[in-house]
This record gives sequence, C-alpha cells and structure tokens, in this order.
Amino acid sequence: MVGRHVSTLENLLYRHVPIAKVLGIRVVNYDGVRLVVRAPLVVNVNHYGTAFAGSIGAVLMLGGFTIIRQKLVDIGYSARIKLVKSRISYLHPVTADIEAFCELTSELSVADIERELSRDRTLKAEVIGSIQSASQTAVRYTGLYAIRALKGDETDQNDFFC
Repeated sequence: MVGRHVSTLENLLYRHVPIAKVLGIRVVNYDGVRLVVRAPLVVNVNHYGTAFAGSIGAVLMLGGFTIIRQKLVDIGYSARIKLVKSRISYLHPVTADIEAFCELTSELSVADIERELSRDRTLKAEVIGSIQSASQTAVRYTGLYAIRALKGDETDQNDFFC
C-alpha cells in the first residue's frame, strides 16, 4: 500500500490523534502484513541527541493502532480500538529517525470478528513492533489491543481511537 492509501492512513492519524502530526509520524508502507511508520529524530530528540523514549513509545503504539484499524478495514469492519497493555524494551539508543515496524501476531479473521460480535464481546489482538538503529534491534514492543467491532449501522466518529 503506497501513495494515496498511505496518505489516507496519515490523514486519519493526524485527524484523530493530533500528537501524531506533532511527532512528525509518516506512514511509510503497509503491505497487508507489516506497517512501517517513521518519525524524524530532529523533533523527537532528547538531551543526549538520541530519540526520546516517550516519542519511541508513541510511534510504536500508534503503529499498532494503525495496523489493526487497516486490517479491519481490509476485511470490511469498523471498530473501537483501545490499547490495554504494552511492553517496551529499550535495548540500545536510537540515533537516527525512528522507523517502527509493526505487525499482528495472528490474523484478524472475519469469522473471529463475527463470532465475538454475535456474543457482544471484545476481541483482543496483539501487535509486535521493533525499531532498528545502527544495524541492530534498538527497541522491541508488544501491545495488546481490545477491539469492539461496530454493528451494522452503528457509527462512531472516533472509532479509530477511544
């Protein structure tokens, strides 16, 4: 997914999560399996000249939200998505632009969503992410997200992030 689709994801982020624009987050690529987002070091730098840990966390968490939302759109669903648990391991300093790679640990299927929706339950999805710096893994991320699919004509202008 490049070009128009990537810019659609960026615009969605900017509209629903204003800090995404402040951090300079850009959607670089989405291929149906992996999402790549990038934020410039220059606006996310700490007093050591490396990427600020809070910015790194925000980029990874927003990458998780974005890949889940897009996967749901790909299979024809809209949902409320909430981050319920996350773990970030900062292994090495990030000395260049923050480039996060995010993917789901298991596929979101129409059958799973319909099964949970019919029971009026919340579906859980796990996202893993990483950031490379100086040819090594600098940061590892795991996020658990709660997904509540919207029913039929049910709409929520803030369905992306709640």
